[in-house]
Amino acid sequence: MTTLQKIVAKAKALKKAAPKKFSKWTDYIKAASKGMKKPAPVKKVKKKTVKKSVSGVKKTAPKKRATKKSATHKDTKSHNVNIRVVSGVDSFGIMQLKQVAHKIKSYESGINDDTVRLKNSKSAQYKSFFKIQIKRKREHIANLKKQMTLIKKSIK
Repeated sequence: MTTLQKIVAKAKALKKAAPKKFSKWTDYIKAASKGMKKPAPVKKVKKKTVKKSVSGVKKTAPKKRATKKSATHKDTKSHNVNIRVVSGVDSFGIMQLKQVAHKIKSYESGINDDTVRLKNSKSAQYKSFFKIQIKRKREHIANLKKQMTLIKKSIK
């Protein structure tokens, strides 16, 4: 009898003993499986390989013969291949990225300063002025981020 069959039999016995204890059949199965001992894991069996021995005969690989090198011709410039190496990234693009990142940081610090001033200001004119300044700086940051992505694409 398999473990599953044992669990189902025990669940049937639980249902017969207490038919209204659980509302679902799966609850009886869960209760029955809690009491059961878990089966031992199945171990993998390694196959044994049998070495066949040939009666006294050993096979050897044929020996390679040394090839004669030509003494008159030396190929120093192999096939006239033109190799172009890109030794780094465009330094102008990197400089632009640094400048744009610096501008974004300065606008973000300006936004932080304006929000503090907005909270501390008492007149309606100053509040509206700082709100407009914050909005403009956020638009500038959005434009700078777009510019940054374009620069990154041009570097690749």
